[in-house]
Amino acid sequence: MQALGTQKKQGSIVEAISQAILSGQIPAGTEMTQKELAESLGVSRMPVREALILLEYQGLIHRLPNNHVQVADLTEDYLTHLFSLCAGLEADLLMRQPEIIKNNDVTPQSLLGSNDAELTFHHTLTSRCPYPLQKKTLETMVQIYIPYALESPVYDRTAGMTRINEIKKALSDKLPTHGVPDSFSHEPSDQSLSSAVSLASSIPALLDTYFKALCDAAIHERRSLICSD
Repeated sequence: MQALGTQKKQGSIVEAISQAILSGQIPAGTEMTQKELAESLGVSRMPVREALILLEYQGLIHRLPNNHVQVADLTEDYLTHLFSLCAGLEADLLMRQPEIIKNNDVTPQSLLGSNDAELTFHHTLTSRCPYPLQKKTLETMVQIYIPYALESPVYDRTAGMTRINEIKKALSDKLPTHGVPDSFSHEPSDQSLSSAVSLASSIPALLDTYFKALCDAAIHERRSLICSD
């Protein structure tokens, strides 16, 4: 196996292997052992074993009956399902906790092309997720798949942040000034019910459009790897 470079910390080992997989340095279907990976990274087998547990959870590898691991094939269908799942999870979270977004959270025009601004939005949502399994899924998306799409040269970062600002504005416009959504009151008004229905339809649609663009960028990167082989 090609040397992946000396890494000392477990987090660095996870990052080194995941980047090698995503970049195609370790192609899909490659079968590996802990020993081979440890030698290529210049570390002992223990941190590699721990890193592989996380990478398996993140969907980048799967374990074989002989205790080897194999690099997952990140197909178009696989990526489409992942990004669609993330869109649904974030939409559900925003519908349950619209107060996450405040009026002053709209990103300034000068930062519309910043990857950090987009990741901050997703990190904020993930940190507020109250359900452990869903939170782990969102963490994986924020750590692996969303950054992978954001780094694609075909991804329009300005358009991406514009869509996120549309989501923020849609939520902020529906929030009552006293901080507790009317839709949660015991006797909601007709206006609050109308706002809740409008929010329920607009937020999922906006997130679907946003994550479709991310997914298209990720698929483009995978196609590029296949064409270069």
